[in-house]
Amino acid sequence: MYTAMEIAVHVINYVKGQNGHISNLKLQKILYYIQAAFLCERGEVCFDEKILCWRHGPVVQSVYNKFSIYGGEEIPEQRTEKKIVFKNGRFVLEERPVDGGAIRDGDRELIDRVVDGLKDYDPWYLVDRTHEEAPWKNLGTYNTEITPQAIEQYFMNHRERVYGHFDR
Repeated sequence: MYTAMEIAVHVINYVKGQNGHISNLKLQKILYYIQAAFLCERGEVCFDEKILCWRHGPVVQSVYNKFSIYGGEEIPEQRTEKKIVFKNGRFVLEERPVDGGAIRDGDRELIDRVVDGLKDYDPWYLVDRTHEEAPWKNLGTYNTEITPQAIEQYFMNHRERVYGHFDR
């Protein structure tokens, strides 16, 4: 299992590496579909953070908060990250390179397959698609968790949507 932030950074850098564009809104929808892919294909969550029902669809709040500084604009490639570390008897802020090697190859292939199917869609199109789907639609209350069970139950019968095939 990974953190949602590890997956988000991988997605951002993967999309940017293909000269693609990704905003926080699109990133949130892709994270939701990656979680669905892991639940359907692996029978487990990709990341443990809750996915919440927000006005514009599913959101992982910690990832949203980190990238909200970009508003609706494109998120740049993530080359470094700042970490607070304890060094020489005090806490200091260090900038470190992002380690993209934490994601296992088979998992990376699944993640990239989801991203490849979704990266060219407009983020508002993805919002509309998530609003059609039972995990978001059936909650009716914002800030409520979209549970892994609800995601898995829906997407086991709608796997094609995870990979961007919304017309089937």
